[in-house]
Amino acid sequence: MKKSRLILPITLLIFYATYCLVVFLVSKTFPQGFWISFGFVTLAYLFMDFSLMYVSHDNVKKQVVGLPVGTMSVMYFIVEMILGTVFMFVNVSFLAYFLPQIILFALFLLCFIPAILSEKNYKEEQPKEDKAKEENK
Repeated sequence: MKKSRLILPITLLIFYATYCLVVFLVSKTFPQGFWISFGFVTLAYLFMDFSLMYVSHDNVKKQVVGLPVGTMSVMYFIVEMILGTVFMFVNVSFLAYFLPQIILFALFLLCFIPAILSEKNYKEEQPKEDKAKEENK
């Protein structure tokens, strides 16, 4: 791996470790809502890291509704981090913190999975388009 490819994952890992350190130092109790919200934030971080590393390996731009998949996963992480942090420190019922986070995760997956799966079709169509352009010249 090139050094430039390692900079982004290491920076994201340092940011996430700092976030975890602050959250665990600020929180005095760790109720059920804290752990579920922390789990969703961790899941969002893992998806963001995976998608940024996965997208950076290919020259093909994977997009969903005009947004690159990497950008979409970063936006999901930011929204989940804000929502999860709020729910970590607010004492509400189980459904009040679980339902919004699972809906947000499901919406993210509805956009993320087709973008990753459509890559195969896009790569198969790209040589056909290149040949058609060459024939038209």
